[in-house]
Amino acid sequence: MISLLAATILFFPEPVVSIPGWSANWEAAKAQSLQTGKPILANFTGSDWCPYCIRLEEEVFTTEEFKSWAKEKVILLEVDFPQGKKLPEKITKQNEQLAREYGVSAFPSILFLDGNGDVLGNSGYLRDPGPKVWTQHADQQITLGKIDLKSSNGWPKIVAKQLSAENDVRGKKLQTTDFGKIVNGKAAPKKGRVLIVDLWATWCGPCVQEMPKLEAWAKKYSNYVDIIGVSEEDAATIKEFAAKRPVSYPLYSDTDAKIYKELMVGGIPFVLVISPDGIVRYEGSPNDPSDPLTERVLQKIITASKLRK
Repeated sequence: MISLLAATILFFPEPVVSIPGWSANWEAAKAQSLQTGKPILANFTGSDWCPYCIRLEEEVFTTEEFKSWAKEKVILLEVDFPQGKKLPEKITKQNEQLAREYGVSAFPSILFLDGNGDVLGNSGYLRDPGPKVWTQHADQQITLGKIDLKSSNGWPKIVAKQLSAENDVRGKKLQTTDFGKIVNGKAAPKKGRVLIVDLWATWCGPCVQEMPKLEAWAKKYSNYVDIIGVSEEDAATIKEFAAKRPVSYPLYSDTDAKIYKELMVGGIPFVLVISPDGIVRYEGSPNDPSDPLTERVLQKIITASKLRK
């Protein structure tokens, strides 16, 4: 593991970061976390323009109390989105990918992650300032997150969150199995595979932004996963969209909104991930910062599904 960490750092040199003592290298941070068993404290920040990011740095991260706590407890990672300085291209691309993967759209956002990239908890600028309150909150998030991961039996933990749907079906089976009509000529899902159901619309910008990620997963995990997109729009509208933005997975027209009505969905994009036994293992907005649909979450569902065959 030490040689892997050294190789990673040599391949991806550390740039200058805003806070001394922090890494900017995601792969190196993960390797170090796996080596030491310490979780990663990932600080998603706009270091030179975000007022609360700057206050969090001054009131907490630069204090001796925080530094002492961090040295013992965590691996520090800065994921910066500055406006007044230019980061190396590799770091910029890395940070953009991490923000998409973990659904981060507001700063500061703090994620506590294990070495595999699983989310243990989250934080930000707290109403009560100072390092003591902040580190106590961090300890609580990390401890509870580790307990939840151990008790999940290999499946992603069910996170307490605000769903943009009234019906929480996590840990249950869907009643609806009819997703409408396939409009782009692709094959229907197969039994015995993980199924991702993406509720979307052609007019929904965030939905369209999610499609490249789903497209990449459809190709990368083609032996284990089926992905379908389900829209309430008519077939002609979806066909017109698909002609301009072709995807490799099936797009359905569900003008009766059967699955939308079962879930009572109030906002899209909205995604379900269903294991081969028909149980919903993930439900929600894929970019929800409290519970994002990351590749790591999908990998956990695939692995847990294989173990139970």
